[in-house]
Amino acid sequence: MAAAPSKVTSLTNILAPAGDQIADVSSGAVAGELCPRFEPDLILLDGGLPDPNAFEFCAR
Repeated sequence: MAAAPSKVTSLTNILAPAGDQIADVSSGAVAGELCPRFEPDLILLDGGLPDPNAFEFCAR
């Protein structure tokens, strides 16, 4: 039995064909570096995001 696709893969498969750009990052620090350049319309965060966590990221 094949493993289920990750949530990121599933969301990418839905959003990318519509022309949306996807950035998958592993930490709040990297997300913070990308935001000024990427200018996202939507940010989906995992509650377990490290350094800073998702809640600290949103507070900034």
